[in-house]
Amino acid sequence: MALSLQPLLWEHLLLGSVMKAAARIGVCLVLLSSVGSSKDQRTGPREKLLLTKDISSYAGSDVALTVRELQFPPSFQGGKHRHPGPLVVCVLEGSLEVTLEGIGPKRYSAGECFSEEPRQLHLSTRNLSENAPARVISYLLSRRGEPLVLPEP
Repeated sequence: MALSLQPLLWEHLLLGSVMKAAARIGVCLVLLSSVGSSKDQRTGPREKLLLTKDISSYAGSDVALTVRELQFPPSFQGGKHRHPGPLVVCVLEGSLEVTLEGIGPKRYSAGECFSEEPRQLHLSTRNLSENAPARVISYLLSRRGEPLVLPEP
């Protein structure tokens, strides 16, 4: 009788261990996926290209106008960068604190705009809200094919 119960006991123990391990793996995957998704939402602005228009016939050789919509996640803090040409940014939703070279931190809210000179150092951009995104539309002039954002160390 002990011999016939032994395989059932091993099967019960093995199944229990496998189920516990599977449950642990499942919990880990859920935790990792939620951590990854919240991190992805906060890594940087979400960009939507609205228009790239060659305006060379009006403005001279190889000049393009790029219009982008950017959404900055809650509490986003952006680093130093430059843009190759003049830039105009209008805040559609939320509030941003922007610090440009030669200009201290300034707050811009929905309905307000600011501009940057070509290659002006943009020191930081910060979404002032901890729980709501900020959304802007930007208009940038550049030479066709050049990078629109030039990161700075």
